[in-house]
Amino acid sequence: MEGGYDYGDLKLEPFDSATSPMKIRIKNEYLLALQDETPVTMTPDLICILDNETGHPITAETLRYGQRVTVIGIGAPALMRTTRALEVVSPRNFGFDYEY
Repeated sequence: MEGGYDYGDLKLEPFDSATSPMKIRIKNEYLLALQDETPVTMTPDLICILDNETGHPITAETLRYGQRVTVIGIGAPALMRTTRALEVVSPRNFGFDYEY
Protein backbone atom coordinates (compact mmCIF):
# COMPACT_ATOMS: atom_id res chain seq x y z
CA MET A 1 0.00 0.00 0.00
CA GLU A 2 1.24 3.44 -0.90
CA GLY A 3 -0.60 6.74 -0.49
CA GLY A 4 -3.81 4.90 0.37
CA TYR A 5 -3.68 2.72 -2.75
CA ASP A 6 -2.98 -0.97 -3.20
CA TYR A 7 -0.56 -1.30 -6.12
CA GLY A 8 0.31 -4.34 -8.13
CA ASP A 9 0.96 -5.98 -11.44
CA LEU A 10 -0.93 -9.08 -12.43
CA LYS A 11 0.45 -11.49 -15.00
CA LEU A 12 -2.07 -13.79 -16.65
CA GLU A 13 -0.77 -16.83 -18.46
CA PRO A 14 -2.95 -18.11 -21.32
CA PHE A 15 -4.08 -21.71 -21.63
CA ASP A 16 -2.69 -21.93 -25.16
CA SER A 17 0.78 -21.09 -26.45
CA ALA A 18 -0.57 -19.03 -29.37
CA THR A 19 -1.58 -16.15 -27.08
CA SER A 20 0.82 -13.84 -25.26
CA PRO A 21 0.53 -13.36 -21.49
CA MET A 22 -1.43 -10.34 -20.35
CA LYS A 23 -0.25 -7.90 -17.70
CA ILE A 24 -2.78 -5.88 -15.73
CA ARG A 25 -1.71 -2.88 -13.69
CA ILE A 26 -3.62 -2.41 -10.44
CA LYS A 27 -4.12 0.66 -8.27
CA ASN A 28 -7.05 -0.47 -6.10
CA GLU A 29 -8.80 -1.34 -9.39
CA TYR A 30 -7.78 -2.91 -12.68
CA LEU A 31 -6.64 0.14 -14.64
CA LEU A 32 -4.47 -0.93 -17.56
CA ALA A 33 -4.25 -4.20 -19.52
CA LEU A 34 -1.19 -4.81 -21.69
CA GLN A 35 -0.35 -7.58 -24.11
CA ASP A 36 3.20 -7.59 -25.49
CA GLU A 37 3.58 -4.22 -23.70
CA THR A 38 0.80 -2.79 -25.91
CA PRO A 39 -2.32 -1.45 -24.18
CA VAL A 40 -5.44 -3.45 -25.00
CA THR A 41 -7.76 -1.57 -22.65
CA MET A 42 -7.40 1.07 -19.97
CA THR A 43 -9.27 3.42 -17.68
CA PRO A 44 -11.93 4.80 -18.10
CA ASP A 45 -12.94 1.51 -19.75
CA LEU A 46 -13.77 -1.23 -17.27
CA ILE A 47 -11.47 -4.21 -16.94
CA CYS A 48 -13.41 -7.08 -15.38
CA ILE A 49 -11.91 -10.35 -14.20
CA LEU A 50 -14.34 -13.23 -13.83
CA ASP A 51 -13.97 -16.69 -12.34
CA ASN A 52 -14.02 -19.23 -15.19
CA GLU A 53 -16.21 -21.69 -13.28
CA THR A 54 -18.84 -19.42 -11.75
CA GLY A 55 -18.66 -16.21 -13.79
CA HIS A 56 -18.47 -14.26 -10.53
CA PRO A 57 -16.33 -11.12 -10.53
CA ILE A 58 -12.96 -11.23 -8.82
CA THR A 59 -11.92 -7.95 -7.23
CA ALA A 60 -8.27 -6.93 -7.01
CA GLU A 61 -8.09 -7.62 -3.27
CA THR A 62 -9.50 -11.17 -3.63
CA LEU A 63 -7.37 -12.21 -6.60
CA ARG A 64 -5.14 -15.22 -5.82
CA TYR A 65 -2.45 -17.21 -7.58
CA GLY A 66 -3.77 -20.15 -9.55
CA GLN A 67 -7.27 -18.87 -10.22
CA ARG A 68 -8.62 -19.58 -13.69
CA VAL A 69 -10.09 -16.39 -15.01
CA THR A 70 -11.57 -14.61 -18.00
CA VAL A 71 -10.80 -10.94 -18.65
CA ILE A 72 -13.45 -8.72 -20.21
CA GLY A 73 -13.01 -5.12 -21.29
CA ILE A 74 -16.13 -2.96 -21.33
CA GLY A 75 -15.92 0.33 -23.21
CA ALA A 76 -16.64 3.47 -21.22
CA PRO A 77 -19.80 5.41 -22.10
CA ALA A 78 -19.35 8.56 -24.18
CA LEU A 79 -19.77 10.77 -21.10
CA MET A 80 -16.62 9.25 -19.56
CA ARG A 81 -14.61 9.83 -22.75
CA THR A 82 -15.15 13.60 -22.91
CA THR A 83 -12.21 15.94 -22.44
CA ARG A 84 -13.57 17.05 -19.08
CA ALA A 85 -14.06 13.51 -17.79
CA LEU A 86 -10.63 12.40 -19.02
CA GLU A 87 -9.10 15.19 -16.92
CA VAL A 88 -10.07 12.98 -13.97
CA VAL A 89 -10.11 9.38 -15.24
CA SER A 90 -7.39 9.20 -17.91
CA PRO A 91 -4.52 6.72 -17.45
CA ARG A 92 -2.08 9.59 -16.81
CA ASN A 93 -4.04 10.56 -13.69
CA PHE A 94 -3.16 7.15 -12.25
CA GLY A 95 0.53 7.37 -13.16
CA PHE A 96 0.48 5.49 -16.48
CA ASP A 97 2.14 7.13 -19.48
CA TYR A 98 -0.64 6.40 -21.97
CA GLU A 99 -3.29 8.53 -23.67
CA TYR A 100 -6.82 7.14 -23.75
